[in-house]
Amino acid sequence: MRHIQLLIFSFILFCLPLNAQNIKLVFRYDDFTLKSDSLDEAVVRIFQQHHIPLVLGIIPCDSNEKMILEKGYPFLSFLKKGVQEQSVEIAQHGLNHLKISYGEFGNLNKDEQTRRLQKGKTVLDSIFNIKVLTFIPPWNAYDNNTLEVIEKNGMKGISSAICIGQPWSNSHISYFPETIEDFGLLMPTLVNNRNRNGVIVVMFHHYTFNRGYTLLYLDSMLTSINKLKYVHCVSFKQLYAANEISDKERMNYNMESNLLYKQLHMQGMIQSTSFAFWVRVLNIIVYMIWSLLMYLLSLWLLKRFKSFNLNNKEILIGILLLFFAGLSVYLHFLAPIKLLFAFIIFSFVLALFSRAKFK
Repeated sequence: MRHIQLLIFSFILFCLPLNAQNIKLVFRYDDFTLKSDSLDEAVVRIFQQHHIPLVLGIIPCDSNEKMILEKGYPFLSFLKKGVQEQSVEIAQHGLNHLKISYGEFGNLNKDEQTRRLQKGKTVLDSIFNIKVLTFIPPWNAYDNNTLEVIEKNGMKGISSAICIGQPWSNSHISYFPETIEDFGLLMPTLVNNRNRNGVIVVMFHHYTFNRGYTLLYLDSMLTSINKLKYVHCVSFKQLYAANEISDKERMNYNMESNLLYKQLHMQGMIQSTSFAFWVRVLNIIVYMIWSLLMYLLSLWLLKRFKSFNLNNKEILIGILLLFFAGLSVYLHFLAPIKLLFAFIIFSFVLALFSRAKFK
């Protein structure tokens, strides 16, 4: 059985459209504030030493909506130089990171979202003399109003998390949600996806370094990444400049949870639209073949291992089974493994029905 499975997956890999190996890797450091913090400064310096861009999700204001900028902030000049050299991207992480309704922006009326976004953006734009292009919603909470507001204020992308129910509806906004939060998962993900094109977004916080990871670990990890020729470290701004399309279609295909998605270890990366699409199509085909084989095997067992010819009605039932199998997978009727076992039972029941009614 294992040899057959390997043969099927080898055939699938051969058939899938593969282009040049090119993984774009973004590092996103959230909850950054413009005040002295030795850890924050050390993180930025390590990325600079390895010549790897870093996106800083900056909280512009405090709970009283006062600008957060330490008087005589000594690290500011270093950050400004990084911004000019495009080794640092400034992203807006809300206004003050307060939970108002659903997070800070989710389910909030459009006028209030506009006020909060514009106030925070004005602060960051003026400090760094730039136009912030990326919005990071606190707690990954946003809605269609958020997308409209950030578009009207000249932003090009949003980076949240891959969550069911989040809107991807604005065709003028690029979606690059975080795909990895645990440093330990990054290298395996890069290896598993080495023959594919896609985008990986690693999100981390100050407290990441209180959970078993150290600055030394970060330094070693970045050293290893720089040795991988198929990995290109970029910022969100550089993705926009390269016209990397990440729209509703791409995100919907990447939200799939199917058997092939798991078997091909596609987790942790926003796969290209074409690759994710063909995995979905082939996943449907695999389930259709599986259900048909189970149906034929059940008929053979019920005929007591004798050679048999299918009559027209048994063929019709088989065709209907194929249709039902494809529709069930397309509509995510059950989780992948449960669906496999469901088709074993269902195919046998149909075979019993066929033999009882039409023998």
